Amino acid sequence: MAAHPQTPPAQASRGGRIFISYSHEDHEQAAVCHRALVAMCRTLPGEWHVFLDSEGERKLKAGQDWVGRLDDELDAASVMVVLMSHAYTASRFCTDKELRRMFERRAQGGNVAIIGVALHQIDPAA
Repeated sequence: MAAHPQTPPAQASRGGRIFISYSHEDHEQAAVCHRALVAMCRTLPGEWHVFLDSEGERKLKAGQDWVGRLDDELDAASVMVVLMSHAYTASRFCTDKELRRMFERRAQGGNVAIIGVALHQIDPAA
């Protein structure tokens, strides 16, 4: 798992929001990551929230406007953990919607940390 997010000390003491971006084919690994991050955040100063669309008290619920909710969570996140896999890179929603949105926020001066976690060996030449 990645080290503590690199955020300015003032923000770290206030806490923040972590968004886990993953392909649904990698749900099991995402759930493990979610549990580990929730446990780690309990040890950090400030109030941290970890969002995974299918886990925890903030998960998406049936009938909810899930696209709007994901947009809200992406906009509120100070950290994005990207679970990289072949399925993730093949998903246009993951790369064109979620990941692109976070890179755009960074480019516009947003204080966003993006942390990639390789779930398996990925050939960079592919």
